[in-house]
Amino acid sequence: MDDNKLHKLREIGYTVHKCCWSCNHAELNGLWGTCQLHIYTHKKHEGGDKGSDRQLSIYAHGCCENHEVREWVPDTLHGYKEFYE
Repeated sequence: MDDNKLHKLREIGYTVHKCCWSCNHAELNGLWGTCQLHIYTHKKHEGGDKGSDRQLSIYAHGCCENHEVREWVPDTLHGYKEFYE
């Protein structure tokens, strides 16, 4: 990485936040997908108290407390890995 770019990134406090994109539990298709860890009972289209269990819909830039970083993430960040939280 260019030294001036690295200096500027550090100067401005740049960070790459953990999110569903970098989580082991996420199955994403673009910006949207499902979490393979969290399920819920979907009632909206079922009516009454009965529903069907579904995997939770998620957005790639969201995050929860169960985040587990994917093994390959640090390699994809190249010179930006020091900024990953």
